[in-house]
Amino acid sequence: MVQSRRAWFSVVAALAGGFWHPVHGRQGGLDQFGGATPDCAPNRDLTPALPADGTFRAGSPERTSLAEAGAPGQRFVLSGTVSGVTCGRIKGATVDAWQPDPSGRYDMTGYRYRGHVVTDAEGKYRIVTVVPGAPAGRAKHIGLRVTVPGKLEFSTEAFFPDDPQNTRDARFKPELLIKKTVDGGTFDISLNL
Repeated sequence: MVQSRRAWFSVVAALAGGFWHPVHGRQGGLDQFGGATPDCAPNRDLTPALPADGTFRAGSPERTSLAEAGAPGQRFVLSGTVSGVTCGRIKGATVDAWQPDPSGRYDMTGYRYRGHVVTDAEGKYRIVTVVPGAPAGRAKHIGLRVTVPGKLEFSTEAFFPDDPQNTRDARFKPELLIKKTVDGGTFDISLNL
């Protein structure tokens, strides 16, 4: 017996000889060898999306360091991977990052503490910055927008662990916590692709 609507649609689509891809909006499902591509969504936690909050600015420079030379604050390295539910890491995705300065203020006229990187062949990204301050009424966080060419634009935020403001921030979700490392933290992004 079919337990959910998704499972029911999967059965119907399989009987029809393909499946409907919810992101691409087209029929698909065969890999390069003619076999069915796996659907890993039920086995993987997708990164929660957060709608844009007005602090994003398009056109940031491509750079691996958001902090300018001599910028005040504690150095922080954010790294991670961008993956899709087709069980693969995504090469060539643009990861835009932006944050407030250490005092909690965003640069809304220039590109201080803003930039983007492109994921490598293994879907990895790495951004050097400093720990941001908390903007008014918010917890410390780094805004992230992932663009996969021809497929998707996805926005979310990465929150700092142990920040007492997290529970008071309406946009905070435990799934959006950065995992601590020696020189910063990791934040893997899993997309419905």
